[in-house]
Amino acid sequence: MRGFLLLLALVIVSGYAAQAQAPTLAPEPAALVGTYRLTYQPDSTNPAKRTDILYLLLGKTLSRFQSRGEQAGDSLLAVFAGVPFNSETGQLLAKQMDYLPHSRFHYSIYKTATAQRLYFYDRINLMHYRYEEPALTWVITLATATVAGYACQRATVAVAAGSGRRGLPAKYPSLPRKVPTSTDRATFRQALAAYNLDPIASMAAPGSGQTFVTSTDGATQEEIQQRARERARKRNNPLELR
Repeated sequence: MRGFLLLLALVIVSGYAAQAQAPTLAPEPAALVGTYRLTYQPDSTNPAKRTDILYLLLGKTLSRFQSRGEQAGDSLLAVFAGVPFNSETGQLLAKQMDYLPHSRFHYSIYKTATAQRLYFYDRINLMHYRYEEPALTWVITLATATVAGYACQRATVAVAAGSGRRGLPAKYPSLPRKVPTSTDRATFRQALAAYNLDPIASMAAPGSGQTFVTSTDGATQEEIQQRARERARKRNNPLELR
């Protein structure tokens, strides 16, 4: 497993350093940070629960939503982006990644207050994608409550079938440094389904950012593929509605 992580770290550093920052959004400081504890059941056939920490960073015109693990990984990669690429720095990165909080949520969601648009940044293996959709229209009601010392009002929204559960004001501050492939929600879902069906073939496909997969425990390509399929099979209870 360490060998696979090292290979993955080397590929990420190489691709990360070679990509420019996507120019679609302008950075701004966050005025407020919200922290969420999410408890969920990844496998509908297994009652075991997982817990993840999610952040919502709000600026005046831009907000960003992202998991704690993904944010920590972005910060670490930003540091290594200016470091010479070699096996030694790759090993150091892999070691540092072991100390980071792990998350199964790899996406970031940005929301612009002026244009009322949602920008979704997600990845399938090492390929990064971006698509945008109109922001949902929230209705602020008269119901109030005090949460963590803040005066709050209840907000409600009507969600169309197939539009997912995302929509609360997204998160901030650092912007994506990788240039993603522009797509739409349906095409991204199709690519994700193809990856879950045959992860190894997707990782080795042209343009995937990875030419081969290896393991230090002597597993064959078929065994590695079977493990990947088994992991995908157990993640059958997504938070996102299809």
